[in-house]
Amino acid sequence: MVIDTAELAKNYLIYFILPLWVIVGIIDWFCHRAARIEYSAGPTESVIHLSMLCQAGVAILFGLYFEINGLIVLIMLLAWAAHEVTGYWDLAYANAHRRITAVEQRVHDYLGVIPLLALSFVVVTHWPAFLSIFGLGGVSFDRSLQLRTPPVEPVYFWFLMAAMAINLLLYLQELYRGIKAVRGHAHPMHLAEHSR
Repeated sequence: MVIDTAELAKNYLIYFILPLWVIVGIIDWFCHRAARIEYSAGPTESVIHLSMLCQAGVAILFGLYFEINGLIVLIMLLAWAAHEVTGYWDLAYANAHRRITAVEQRVHDYLGVIPLLALSFVVVTHWPAFLSIFGLGGVSFDRSLQLRTPPVEPVYFWFLMAAMAINLLLYLQELYRGIKAVRGHAHPMHLAEHSR
């Protein structure tokens, strides 16, 4: 029996890593809701979370909608780098404004490593495209954007899109709670208690 390792890696990424990423992101939202971050870190932390969600979304959507070439791998690399920098900002800001529980810290561990894991699978399965970014490997850097048929069944594809949309809506709701708290809809004593 011959195993196509590239196909196996692609399926592992699409059917395990990506859903895990979405699920862990939703768990993180529940951690924020339990911590009531709107009364401590406020909307600023929610804006950071939305930034990270958009950075991850860029990499995922480009990978699903376009043929992966040098340009797409470069976009994914840049999105990952931006996600890393924003992730550091998120932790620094949150640590300065509220207590982060052990459960939330563990969730952050996953949210930090899953993007690198996903990117690694793309790089390994598209190694010539990755090398072309640096002018190596004997393959020219392809800057074209070529739409493709999503590499998954339509039902799963739209399920994944719906899950990502739900994730986005949850974090927009988190931002709304923070803005509402800042505008004085929360009792000042409540704010003081949660900012300790």
